[in-house]
Amino acid sequence: MIYANFAHKLSCMRKLSIFLYILLVACRPDTSFKMPADAFMEELLEKKPDSLAMMLEEWADPQKLSDADKADYAFWLTKAHQKQQRSLVNDTLILFALDYYKRTESPRLLDTYLLAADQVNWSDLN
Repeated sequence: MIYANFAHKLSCMRKLSIFLYILLVACRPDTSFKMPADAFMEELLEKKPDSLAMMLEEWADPQKLSDADKADYAFWLTKAHQKQQRSLVNDTLILFALDYYKRTESPRLLDTYLLAADQVNWSDLN
């Protein structure tokens, strides 16, 4: 019983921290967007992919991001769309990420090849 109560409180705290982070990003006066840490993005992808997609789509302008952040933006947004089983037709920025990760020999390269292949498959279907 004590463990269940603790687990519930921990779950609520995680949800609250995600909400507060999104709120903080939304309310800050600075117009630039800094990609959050990978651990945060991975947790959000697993638990709330719709929130991850919304955060990226609403608050990040890929044109204003550095190349590294733009590649990460494309990577996480495409992964969120894939997790939601949404069409990847418009996720063409994943090709930028693929090129960037090739040039920088990123450990994300293999995952990005798979995402780019899914994006091309969606495009071929339409």
